[in-house]
Amino acid sequence: ALELHLHAMHMHMPSTCTCHAHARGAQGSDNKLLSCIFMLIGSHWPELRYIWRHYIVHRVSTAYGHRIGLEQKSAEEKAIQTAKTRPPANVNFLIDRFDEFMYLMLGETVLSLILAPRDSSGNDSHEVEHYWTMFFGFVIVVGMMFTYQVIEPRHAEDHAFRRSLPAAVAYLFLFSFKTVSVLFVGVGIKLAIYNPDASPSCHFAFDQRLQLATALAVCFGLELLMRPLHIGLKRYYSCRTLLRRHPLRALVIALRVAFIVAMLLLALAPLVPFVFLGLQTLFTVVECILAYYQHFVLSRGDLDEYVEKKAKRRHEHVFGEHGFTSHHQIGALG
Repeated sequence: ALELHLHAMHMHMPSTCTCHAHARGAQGSDNKLLSCIFMLIGSHWPELRYIWRHYIVHRVSTAYGHRIGLEQKSAEEKAIQTAKTRPPANVNFLIDRFDEFMYLMLGETVLSLILAPRDSSGNDSHEVEHYWTMFFGFVIVVGMMFTYQVIEPRHAEDHAFRRSLPAAVAYLFLFSFKTVSVLFVGVGIKLAIYNPDASPSCHFAFDQRLQLATALAVCFGLELLMRPLHIGLKRYYSCRTLLRRHPLRALVIALRVAFIVAMLLLALAPLVPFVFLGLQTLFTVVECILAYYQHFVLSRGDLDEYVEKKAKRRHEHVFGEHGFTSHHQIGALG
């Protein structure tokens, strides 16, 4: 009787456990989705707060304030209220902190190169491929460092944080995704080092290639948005300015976009991790050369002139409209 009872329990338990597993899996997926939403809101809470205070509330009060009896304030009163409720931003300090955080992400990627485990199958006939894969990964890390630490401006006057609030909020959003992409590149390189000669027909091969290709494309693609954001995306990518006055700059930008697309499409090729990482390294080097040529070699007199005019107009706006005479009061406006 005991044996029959245990046998019946054994026959009944799989279906019961399966039902509980399905219920727990559905609940777990919901919890994961909520966790991702809360983490995204928490990580971007300052930007969302700025958007709420300075855009939604301001536009609603401006458009419908007279209908619901809200007091309409002058531009000077709004500026003084902003100066009282928001401390001035130390842009140079923010640039330094952002640099350190990016170096931290790059350091994690370098640690992935050094501490990557080897395949435990005992096959030591691919030492050359292993060390070449480490070298390719290091070159990619240097290329990612170039796209931020070298290309981004070093002074507050040239930064998007000083240009305008929308530019600062957009830069914060893009920076967060760039740091995550750098970290994911380290994950992809670590997987490639684990077995540089893994078969391209394995069940995980395509996902592995797609993960690394997507992270690299996002990392280098965001640079095409972050660096021009310090000047103005609309001004920098104006078709009339690029095609008529600076066709060479337009050609370089088109080539960079083409190589970023090639990084993504390379994931479709059935290549072993060693060869795949080598080709991605080649694309990375070409991207860095084109970025250097775009930002430091080509003439940018029109962009510098535009930035100077914007700064002068903003300076006159602060002095003329608000009547401030103290640099401390001007700095309090952010």
